[in-house]
Amino acid sequence: MHADRLPISHELVIALGLSNAWQCALGGGDDYELAFTAPPQHEEALTKVASALAVAITRIGTIDARHANPEVVRVLDADGLPVEILRRGYVHFSG
Repeated sequence: MHADRLPISHELVIALGLSNAWQCALGGGDDYELAFTAPPQHEEALTKVASALAVAITRIGTIDARHANPEVVRVLDADGLPVEILRRGYVHFSG
């Protein structure tokens, strides 16, 4: 996942600073956008549907089979450097 691709409001960045805004988006529970995965070959079709419905979609990362542990999300900044997630949101499938 690329932190610099997260859809974060300009106002939040001004109020908290970019790093803190990323932390809110990565660890907060007030999600306001749907997150989903799709195979790369469907990107063009998804883009067309989103455009037709006037719904913004943002590609923020990829699923990498080498890092398939659902408990681990690797987040990178614009330079490809790791971003530490300081707080985790709710874990839906914890036993």
